[in-house]
Amino acid sequence: MQTFFFKSIHYKYNIYIFVLINFIIIHMIDINFLTPFFKEFLNKREEKRNNDKALYMEIRDKLLTQDGSIRFIREHNFRDPFNWKSLSQLNKFENEMKKKSFFFFDLEIEKIKLNLNEHIAHFNELICINTFVVINDIQSVPEEWEYKNNVHYNKVVNEMNQEADKISEIYDKFIIRGKKKFRV
Repeated sequence: MQTFFFKSIHYKYNIYIFVLINFIIIHMIDINFLTPFFKEFLNKREEKRNNDKALYMEIRDKLLTQDGSIRFIREHNFRDPFNWKSLSQLNKFENEMKKKSFFFFDLEIEKIKLNLNEHIAHFNELICINTFVVINDIQSVPEEWEYKNNVHYNKVVNEMNQEADKISEIYDKFIIRGKKKFRV
């Protein structure tokens, strides 16, 4: 059987050669044609990564520092009175979450940040509902609750302490994943 490609080679091999030559030609055309699009894709990808890195560093270094509110909730037992200003970074973070520009392009880090905010919001709600001003900026779960309704008092204090522990745990996960992803 003779073919239009090479008369001396069998038809099956002609197809292989034809496909190979077409692949080489298309590949050469694609390199020249697609290079600007590929560069644009890489630039956008790098820009997104840089934006994510900047947001991560803003959260880590300004909004929720390890030595600020995070350290306080790690170390404090909410059975005891506390200065509400010690929780100011948690409130700032929750307020920043309302901004449309406060998001990560990286879905894994964004999911951790959303989870962190969910627990911070719940913690702030617990503080608002269950603590009252004692003196100036000092707040506490009312001592009367301990005597009048010990079960409720312990439930509230335990829930606040557990939520604080959960925030610390998620924050640590956020910091570790961010360090690995952004190499900072």
